[in-house]
Amino acid sequence: MAKPPLRIKFRRIINTVSSAARLSADGAEILRIKAKLAIPGRNRSQDLQKQELLELRVEVSRLQERVDELRSSARVVYSEKDYTSRAKKVPGTLTGCAGDVLLDAWRGLAKKQKILGRDAENENEYLRELSSSPNRVGCSLQLTSSLVL
Repeated sequence: MAKPPLRIKFRRIINTVSSAARLSADGAEILRIKAKLAIPGRNRSQDLQKQELLELRVEVSRLQERVDELRSSARVVYSEKDYTSRAKKVPGTLTGCAGDVLLDAWRGLAKKQKILGRDAENENEYLRELSSSPNRVGCSLQLTSSLVL
């Protein structure tokens, strides 16, 4: 069975591009680049790079729409002053006992992180003092080495 000439093959691909008019401009451009890839003698690597770039642009716009959708469907809107008592109730949010348990859990985690942060700062200060006074450390090392000998 004979293969169709490249012109016919290229026209078929172009027809698929025209049928894809509902796609965005980038989507149509992706299809055009795919059609160019079928032509022998073209710089294939450039066409592949263009195709990848356009596909990433389409994905970025799709992901941006998703981010906007998620932001608009936020479940709880907090006021700037008091995050706990002035939460505006939005349909679909946790209310009652489940919401209180969740809020208490987050408060507990925040307290624990604050305590751990203070402990780390205290330890850093202690170590800073040790490193800033080399004479004390050197003397104590000499004393311990003389005791060992």
